[in-house]
Amino acid sequence: MNAVKLHVVVPENRELKITLPSEVPPGAVEVIVLSEIAAEPSSGSWKRIQQFLNRTPPARPGRTKEEIDRDLEEERASWGDNG
Repeated sequence: MNAVKLHVVVPENRELKITLPSEVPPGAVEVIVLSEIAAEPSSGSWKRIQQFLNRTPPARPGRTKEEIDRDLEEERASWGDNG
């Protein structure tokens, strides 16, 4: 899969008309739009992120795979059925 990067300005009506380089063959493609302005997280999601970080123990260098797997399993179990 090849990528084509074009810089465009999105007008008020949010409609884009682009012309692709000739090396892009006709046919189905996937178009991905990356905005340089990141959306602010909602206050609820930010609060959940902060709660998670507050209860996450600091990194312990040199943990074994088994220790990491156990910690991940404990975290997943704390989510309950709706997490």
